[in-house]
Amino acid sequence: MRLLALVALLSVCLLPRSAAAREHWRLRQGASGVADTTAEAALVELRLGQLASRTVLAYGAGSDVLLPLMQFFELAGIHATADSAGGVSGLLQPGSVPVRVSPRRRELQVGRTTVTVAPAELRQAEGELYLSAARLGALLGIRIVVNWSDLEVVVPDPSALPIAQARRREAARALLLRSHGNEAAEATTVPEGSGGWHGMVADYSLLAPARDPLGGGSYSIALGSNVLGGSLELGARSRGRADAGSASVDASWLGVWRANRRITQLRLGDGQATGPRGRQLRGFGVTNAPFLRPSLVGTIPYRGQLPDGWQVEFYRGGELVAFDSAGANNQFSAELPVVYGENPIDIVAYGPSGETRTIGRTFRVSSALLPARRFEYGLSAGGCRYVACRGTGNLDLRYGVSRRWTAQAGVDALTRDSLGNLWHPYASITGSLTNSWNAQVEAVGNGFVRAGLDYEPSIDVHLVGEVARYDDRVFASLMNPGRRRFRTALTAFVRPDRAHDYFYLEGSAEHTVSAGGIADRVRIGMSTQVGPIRLLPYVRFEQEHGPFMVAGTRGYQGFAAIVLPRAGWGPLLRPVWVRTALEGQGVRRLSLAMLTAARPVTASTRVEVGVRWARGTGGPTFTMGVASFLRAFRALTTFDAPAGGVPSVSQLVQGSVMYDRDAGAVTLASGPALQRSGVT
Repeated sequence: MRLLALVALLSVCLLPRSAAAREHWRLRQGASGVADTTAEAALVELRLGQLASRTVLAYGAGSDVLLPLMQFFELAGIHATADSAGGVSGLLQPGSVPVRVSPRRRELQVGRTTVTVAPAELRQAEGELYLSAARLGALLGIRIVVNWSDLEVVVPDPSALPIAQARRREAARALLLRSHGNEAAEATTVPEGSGGWHGMVADYSLLAPARDPLGGGSYSIALGSNVLGGSLELGARSRGRADAGSASVDASWLGVWRANRRITQLRLGDGQATGPRGRQLRGFGVTNAPFLRPSLVGTIPYRGQLPDGWQVEFYRGGELVAFDSAGANNQFSAELPVVYGENPIDIVAYGPSGETRTIGRTFRVSSALLPARRFEYGLSAGGCRYVACRGTGNLDLRYGVSRRWTAQAGVDALTRDSLGNLWHPYASITGSLTNSWNAQVEAVGNGFVRAGLDYEPSIDVHLVGEVARYDDRVFASLMNPGRRRFRTALTAFVRPDRAHDYFYLEGSAEHTVSAGGIADRVRIGMSTQVGPIRLLPYVRFEQEHGPFMVAGTRGYQGFAAIVLPRAGWGPLLRPVWVRTALEGQGVRRLSLAMLTAARPVTASTRVEVGVRWARGTGGPTFTMGVASFLRAFRALTTFDAPAGGVPSVSQLVQGSVMYDRDAGAVTLASGPALQRSGVT
């Protein structure tokens, strides 16, 4: 008997595949003694693209084939179970949609939908349930191709199946691991500026009214070049009437040494003072802070719980940044790389049978945060340029206490002619209480004490609170110019449904106590969309009382509306963009109205027309503008026609000229190129 079975097996293997199928059917028919005239049994290769394959027993009926349902689900990664009655139950992902195939009732249930299956589409044999490939493909949303000549049943595109999703995750994880391994090898150092003169950059801007180009106009010009291994910048801009000949002149030289740990930047001449409240000065500034700070701050830990066998991936901007799997203790953890500012992270969890769960989290990193154990200093001194002081100096020290907290301390000193000198020592601590809570506490001598709290669990919820107490005893204080004594503020943003990102609520409230009185301000607004129209209604209230305030309570209601371009509006109106705004005190007292429409006329030119009105101006003002963004320059022509007034036309032109000595070429650009051209 064993010899007979071996001979039969060898004969099947040596025959062509189509003949082998027929012979296999005859062997099964002879063994059972029962002939099935509607379905032909065959061994076929079940293949899911290039992902997985398995040899299974199937039944062919014409051009269709009945496939073993449990084996197909197992190969595709779909969780399913068989009951004692021979039925098969499973869950289709995403959404955990229940599916059940009942051989007794010949029914196929998907969710709440029940479909009757024809007798030729369902078969039960030897404890296995077989389902038509056509029915199975419709059930899973895939295409199943039957090739009887090669005895193959192929799913050409299995991307919708859990196994394909798992393979994509495996490939993305392997790529992430390779990129982490190559970071050190791929790290490059920006070369220091070489000696010699390589070229020059000139930025210019000119505003000229048509009625009085010189008297009512203004200009600015800035030159930049590499000098003595650094960047030299010279600038001049008109002050007052252009024809008066009065101009403000700036000059500065900046040296950068990226590899030097003690001094990375030295600025001589006009620039910004160091410290948290930098002001314009003419003098020097030196620091060991990087000239271009890397956007990546470091990593923050994230921990959670999932059932055993689940995998979790973390995406930032659609890019996989970390992954992990839940173990026997149902715990998972990951170190998430974060950059300065807002870090919206999508956390996607995958079950062993294709289940998917997605949640969003946001990690906000303050710009004041330094990497752990990093120390930076800043020192500057010079004459004040545009504030009411004669000289200013600053010493600023910062240290990354941990990857979550940064401490800062320093002193601001200002000298004045007749008002008395100012001395402001300060200290602050900034960091994260949790992944969602950020805090900052700051104290400035002879200035203020302030504390702020920021809560942002996701990009859909953001709450910010701040409280501050000010020192109003300093006369003409630069830290407290409004002579405030106390201030509290709260802002909130809530988006109920991320799938409808246009709908959100926002609000703010502020309470201020100053020498002039007490002021309270509240604003509540929302955003929604109706067809192509984005609506932004709001209400705001103001309440003031005090010796130097207009006492009373005032309420305002208003809205802004944006009409987005629509393809169905025809070739003339299709690219038109419209914005309007209204505000009033009550229904009958309108205080502000505005309407603007814009349309591109060429690839580089846009035309805007509009009208605006405000109470107390005497009438509406009609406006028109033509904006051109050319390769050599950009220009804006504006026309204003107030009711009962004199119309005016003005022209603004901006651009830059770049000379590259090494290439011997002159290039024109439409925008400012200083510090961006590669020459300075």
